[in-house]
Amino acid sequence: MRANTGWLWFKRVNDQFGHLYGDEVLLLLARIMQESFRHQDRLFRFGGEEFVVILRATSEDEVAVALERLRASVEGHLFPQVGTVTVSVGYTGINSSDTIPDIVGRADDALYFAKENGRNQVSSYERLLTSGKVSAREAPNSDIELF
Repeated sequence: MRANTGWLWFKRVNDQFGHLYGDEVLLLLARIMQESFRHQDRLFRFGGEEFVVILRATSEDEVAVALERLRASVEGHLFPQVGTVTVSVGYTGINSSDTIPDIVGRADDALYFAKENGRNQVSSYERLLTSGKVSAREAPNSDIELF
């Protein structure tokens, strides 16, 4: 899963309220994430305002419910000084043959779809692919180039 702030795009939070409030939003968002997921789920900050969550789930529906719960919790939280913040979420399944770039690339495709189509929503790469809303990603080139 990749998550981004929505209504008040994160750069706007920093620009309008300052980095101190931007940092507070990130800390509160991280707390909401910790409260939204189980102890065995793994949460990581992936630079800037993006996060990665690795969920152990038995189905895609279970993942969608968990991520929708997070989205709604963030939307319903009143952030001090800033007000309402939303998240856009893109997620994908993980296969044993996947590389990190495979996983992040698919999740990014779903995230960008969510952001470009209204924000404040959860998007599944696999569901978008099945519905023809995103194209299949090309297999990465396995050749190594040294320069």
